[in-house]
Amino acid sequence: MKGKIVTGTGRGAKFIALPIYFQIFKEELLENPFCGTLNLKLAKEDRPAVNAIFEHGKPYLDLEFEGKKMGDIIVIRLKIGDNGRSVNCVGVRPKLTSHDQSILEVVARDNIRELWGVKDGDEIEIMLSY
Repeated sequence: MKGKIVTGTGRGAKFIALPIYFQIFKEELLENPFCGTLNLKLAKEDRPAVNAIFEHGKPYLDLEFEGKKMGDIIVIRLKIGDNGRSVNCVGVRPKLTSHDQSILEVVARDNIRELWGVKDGDEIEIMLSY
């Protein structure tokens, strides 16, 4: 599958930086996450498969931080690749989001845009498990 890089809302960085989410992504990635998401617009034909995988993803429910209820998330492990390179990542589906299900939010150890020199409109390969 492939996804086209698109600009997000900028809110992913704020949420990942919160200790409750940071710890979840650290556990899933087995290393510290970059505080930001890479947003990939999925092709129409790939959306059903990705949505089905999220139905069996790992839910994190009833999250709280400093006494405040936080939004639930579902995560899946995946790899993304570009020009022979690949990196382990986590796909995240927040329950509270402004994105529709055509957008896959990806959390990785590094800022993929900077690491690979990719930009909006570039396509990235998505492999749905590692």
